[in-house]
Amino acid sequence: MPSSATIVNRLGVKYRVPVVHYQRMFDEATKRAPADYWIWDGVHPTYPGHQLMAEEWIRTVKKGWPE
Repeated sequence: MPSSATIVNRLGVKYRVPVVHYQRMFDEATKRAPADYWIWDGVHPTYPGHQLMAEEWIRTVKKGWPE
C-alpha cells in the first residue's frame, strides 16, 4: 500500500495543484537548529516553525501558479 505522502503527491499531479512538503522542510530546518526550536512538542510548531511553514507555502504556491 502506498504511503500517504505518495497518495497526496499523486493527487497533486492529478489535479494539477502544488503540494507543500512540510516534512521535508522541517527535516532540512533541523540541520540549522534543534527540532524543538521549530516544533515544541513534536506536533505543534513554535512561532519560528509557523514562519517556516508560511514561507514554504508561499514559495510552493508561487512556483506552482506563477503570475
